[in-house]
Amino acid sequence: MIVWGGDDGTNNFTSGGRYDPMSDQWTAMSSVGAPAISGPLAVWTGTELIVWGYQPTATAGGGRYDPKNDTWKTMSATGAPLLQSGSSVVWTGQTMIVWGGHIEGACDSARGAIYDPATDTWAPTTTVGAPHPRTDHSAVWTGTQMIVWGGTNYTANAASYDPVADAWHALSEKEAPSPRLTPALFFIPDQGTPGAGRMLVWGGGYSYNAATGALYDFVPDQWGVVAPFPSEPATPNQASTRTTVWTGTEMIAWDVAAGVGARYRP
Repeated sequence: MIVWGGDDGTNNFTSGGRYDPMSDQWTAMSSVGAPAISGPLAVWTGTELIVWGYQPTATAGGGRYDPKNDTWKTMSATGAPLLQSGSSVVWTGQTMIVWGGHIEGACDSARGAIYDPATDTWAPTTTVGAPHPRTDHSAVWTGTQMIVWGGTNYTANAASYDPVADAWHALSEKEAPSPRLTPALFFIPDQGTPGAGRMLVWGGGYSYNAATGALYDFVPDQWGVVAPFPSEPATPNQASTRTTVWTGTEMIAWDVAAGVGARYRP
């Protein structure tokens, strides 16, 4: 497990550590060449940690960390997204897609860009057919598409993005969950069919903290209600303190503030 970056309210950290569960030991990470980023976006490529975000120099920047050699190298910023916070990020298996967020001193964005670590280059995502501009939304990779849902537009408007075709496709809004910020998103694949499956949306917040969700089926573009979670106090419902994981067969949700959790199997 790699833990890196963050801030103390004043300074952005360039330090981190690697934890080995087999030996129960921590190893400090080199900070030589590491970027100083506020609220870093991060993906794991299989060999590298890629981080991207807003730097104290009022520029967007990032870095790539190789845990095998404990070294950092810089990333190109040419063609990268504008200075944004509250963006989403997914790893496709070959590229990193950064989308949406709030442009510093301006407004929410419906723009994004694709970073290819093999060539150290960025390419913009089309805005044709893109969902409404937003920040504090969530995104998930299906194996063939990126799905964005939720966020500060406060509507159920959402879409899937195909990076190969550079095209957006709207998702049905009929019987979609109520709008909310930072919901948990998980893709549940159908065996044997790449990109096919269902998307689980749960939790999040707005003027309330949601303990509700829904399952979206890509074929036939339809939403279904998630079974109710156990009644309070066993239901995790605090958007700001909730943490969720997908095990491969079920979602485990934990409410840090209340110290309670629940497991949902679709």
